[in-house]
Amino acid sequence: MAVSSFGLVPIVEDLFFRGYHVGALATRYSRAATIFISASVFALVHLQYLRLDLFAILNVASVFVTAAGLAWTVIATRSLLPAMVAHAYANTPRPLERAPYEI
Repeated sequence: MAVSSFGLVPIVEDLFFRGYHVGALATRYSRAATIFISASVFALVHLQYLRLDLFAILNVASVFVTAAGLAWTVIATRSLLPAMVAHAYANTPRPLERAPYEI
């Protein structure tokens, strides 16, 4: 499960959200609107993490910001690869970064 979250999941999500979705939106909307719509839909898909606490709300907000950055990267580079690498890195567990908060 953990390996799929930073291996398979970013590939599948980026193929759909940044490949298909951004591509389809870009034919109809401006760059800014394409990025905003794509990031909004991506954040909505990740609402399963939303609870009624500040941390969860900020997490969904950070998903939106990350998705906007990934969409911009795809548009700017005309390639999915940089977005896939960044997305995989964002999903990679980093226990040393989280350790002080779990004590």
